[in-house]
Amino acid sequence: MLRGKLVCTTRISARDETDPQSFLQALLALAFVSSCANLILVFIQHIPVPVQESYILEVIALAAIFFLTYLTHERTRTSSSILLLFWPTYTMGFVLWARTLISMSSSKVPPVLALKGVVVALGIISFVLECLGPEQIDAAMHENPIITANIFSIWSFGWMTPLMKKGVSAYISENDLPDLLSEDAATKLGDDLKKALDKQCVSRLGISCCGAILIQKTSGRDGKVRLWRALFVAYGPPYLLAAFLKIAQDCLAFLQPQLLRWLLAYISAYQSAQDDASFRGSPGPSPLEGFAIAVIMFVAAAAQTFILHQVCLLTCS
Repeated sequence: MLRGKLVCTTRISARDETDPQSFLQALLALAFVSSCANLILVFIQHIPVPVQESYILEVIALAAIFFLTYLTHERTRTSSSILLLFWPTYTMGFVLWARTLISMSSSKVPPVLALKGVVVALGIISFVLECLGPEQIDAAMHENPIITANIFSIWSFGWMTPLMKKGVSAYISENDLPDLLSEDAATKLGDDLKKALDKQCVSRLGISCCGAILIQKTSGRDGKVRLWRALFVAYGPPYLLAAFLKIAQDCLAFLQPQLLRWLLAYISAYQSAQDDASFRGSPGPSPLEGFAIAVIMFVAAAAQTFILHQVCLLTCS
């Protein structure tokens, strides 16, 4: 009897866990159907819309999003990064597209705009559900929160918020710290170094080192095993990625003064045009240009911060 109750409870909990994901897949399927209906409507009624090929690409993209999100939830415990990045980008593109389409003042525009709006609404709901994550971490098991953290939480270090909140009200002890990731465990790191050394032994000496560290303080191509090469093979890739990200962050740091110079030049030209408007009637630079410069400066600064966070995470973990 007890076993039957446990099995029933397990099935109910499993069904409850899969219901949000089934609802998410249903939302993505409805968005795909709405996009297909929009594509058929545009081509059958010959509605004059800008870039008709984009409707075909949208259908393909939504089909890929549906498939990749399903695979991500089946194979990992985190949210789909592609889905989380796709819908904000799609929504911003929809705003620009809707402004262009409305300015055309066509009588056939409202049906297309309505179907696009349905896709955006379904996308926003699925985005919110995906931000909640397919699985929540169990604090009692001391699992590392980065296991289920989504891409925004990793970029902003949001997965550390519960620990920081606890540190405000009480002293953090060793028992409060989560477990290491499996790839950061001492056993895994030692096995990686052993495999790198054994690979050198087999390729250079034709024998297996069996974990023994062979260090030869010689130079030249004499077939000897090098410890620094094994260290680079075992632990080098994260530092190479961090170096690439640091170069990108430095480039963005050099970009900021140029953007500021561009903004000051725009302000000067805009003020000059406003002063001369009463005499010459010159229109001057467009206000949209100023907003575009401000948005670019914000995106560059935010990207610089996110990249620097990842450099610290890769080099300090």
